[in-house]
Amino acid sequence: PKRAIITLLPIRKQIDQSCPILRASTSSDSMDILKEDSSSKSEFQSGVDVIDSILEPGSTSNEALTSEQKKGLYRLKMTLLKGGSASKDHIPKSLLEAAETNETKLFFASEYGGFSNQAKARWARIRCTIKANSIIKKMKRFASIDKPLSSKRAISTSYAPPEWYNLDRPIQVQLAKQLSWDNLMQWGTVDIFELDKLTNGNPLLFVGWAILSSPYSQDAMQKTLQEEEEEEEASNNPKDITDMQGYHFIDKYKISEVAMVDFLRTIQNKHFIENPYHNAIHASDVLQTAHVLLTGMNGKRFATTDLELFSILVGAAIHDVGHPGTNNVFQINTNSEKALTYNDKSVLENFHVSLTFRQILGKEGNPELNIFKSMRVEDFTKCKRLITEAVLATDMTQHFHQLDVVKNFPSEEKWEEDETERFRWYLLISFLHAADISNCAKSNHISVKWTDRVLGEFFLQGDEEKKLGLPISPLCDRTTTSRAASQKGFIDHIIRPSFEVLGRYLPEIMDNVMPIIEQNAAFWNKELENEKLAEAKDDEMDINDGSDEKNNDSLLNSTNILSKPVEEEEGEYKVEAEDSENKNNDGKAVEDFLGRDEDAEMRTESESEGESRPSLQRIGHEKLLRRGRLRPI
Repeated sequence: PKRAIITLLPIRKQIDQSCPILRASTSSDSMDILKEDSSSKSEFQSGVDVIDSILEPGSTSNEALTSEQKKGLYRLKMTLLKGGSASKDHIPKSLLEAAETNETKLFFASEYGGFSNQAKARWARIRCTIKANSIIKKMKRFASIDKPLSSKRAISTSYAPPEWYNLDRPIQVQLAKQLSWDNLMQWGTVDIFELDKLTNGNPLLFVGWAILSSPYSQDAMQKTLQEEEEEEEASNNPKDITDMQGYHFIDKYKISEVAMVDFLRTIQNKHFIENPYHNAIHASDVLQTAHVLLTGMNGKRFATTDLELFSILVGAAIHDVGHPGTNNVFQINTNSEKALTYNDKSVLENFHVSLTFRQILGKEGNPELNIFKSMRVEDFTKCKRLITEAVLATDMTQHFHQLDVVKNFPSEEKWEEDETERFRWYLLISFLHAADISNCAKSNHISVKWTDRVLGEFFLQGDEEKKLGLPISPLCDRTTTSRAASQKGFIDHIIRPSFEVLGRYLPEIMDNVMPIIEQNAAFWNKELENEKLAEAKDDEMDINDGSDEKNNDSLLNSTNILSKPVEEEEGEYKVEAEDSENKNNDGKAVEDFLGRDEDAEMRTESESEGESRPSLQRIGHEKLLRRGRLRPI
């Protein structure tokens, strides 16, 4: 906070010369904030708080300022809020301090704040100053007037994807209920894994069709389920589609219903089904969740045009297309083609957008998939830019920066005219980001499935990093990562703060989402206690059995034996990691586990004692089974 004040010194010096009383007032009023416990605040937040304290209505410091001086400080605050890239300034200091010795906390600081823990870096350097951009690119979006509906009343064509007709009628009935407009608008009513089964592995195709092609998609499902008599009556009295609930993008942007379905099918097929987490199921979940935040909770009131809503929803559908199953850090560390193409900057997010538009544009693009081709040129240009901005905002290293900005928005009634559009759009992309990280805000049985999937994908990356001799990324080491601790940290540092801030703008979050988050937090706290009890009981059994604890711990830490799932006589098992907060000095850095030739030590020990490798593996597995770390796949 003290460093943050330095940013204000030029203004302060000028004010002091004309208003000596401010010197005393700031030391008593606004400087009180420096005495507060600020461990939960970021450097950015502390700097903004100082400005707010000086400008607090009724304070002596505020009264001592001229109107121009007040405007100057307010503009400085707005400059900070509009600032660009992610920075350690936005990461809570308590999280940064804990990350020094805790691998789980290091993951959240690096994954969601872009923090890099270089081996030679000194933690004292983390105290960064607030940097106000002197020149801000003022990106003024040209006012876009959506095309009015045709004067001719729109009539539904009842088009449905071929995949719909391939389903048995009982399945169609279930699916139509799941994809009804009312059901899609509710938080937690869609079981995305069940929907994946109902659609024969086409979740994104059907969810995207139901939302983006609404209300035509809703009407088509209803008509195909009608009895013959009802169908004949409906054909004689065609329904006016403009009276039905939905986005009406099909009419507004003259999109072919067939092109929309073909586009969604292509995007779905570009997702790698072998990814445990980043696949079409996740994409459809994010799309439906974004739809709930926008329509079910009325987040769409912040959109200035329908084009913004369309861009957010298309962005949700394509935000992870072509994901390789490894994160940006892996791409950069391996000098992948993607990292080289996008210069290590939001590598995968840039790739997802580029891959999408390459399906419809350029030499290799298929114009039959182009859902934008009937848009006016200026609408398409703007739409492409908005989709790109929305997807780039899902870069997790931007998380703390985005949260800080939204947290410090002035109240809506104080938004100035030239700020309103930017603030509104920033909230919309924040809704998309919240949808992307909403796993722990879903019903427990859904949330646990997502947990196992995301950790499974992390572990596969860790296995590959180990194979390549790279440092294993936080939470990617299957031998040290605690399932419960990772989710507890995710809720405490990421989920709860994010949804609390968005709850200021969408009150239904506080009523319908926060209780679920707290239930999941209680679940993982209990799971963490169970892990500790299992570990303590296991240690006690080792002592009673007279086992050599040192050798067993060495065995458990062996990156050779437990680096990947092992097939045993009883079946195949996957390794769930130890609680890093209760091991190796509260989460020792991953690098400390590397460089040890434990394989050689174990070979020597095995040969000298006449033991075979399989028997050693079985000892380690039995210990993990007692601790609850191994579960059948």
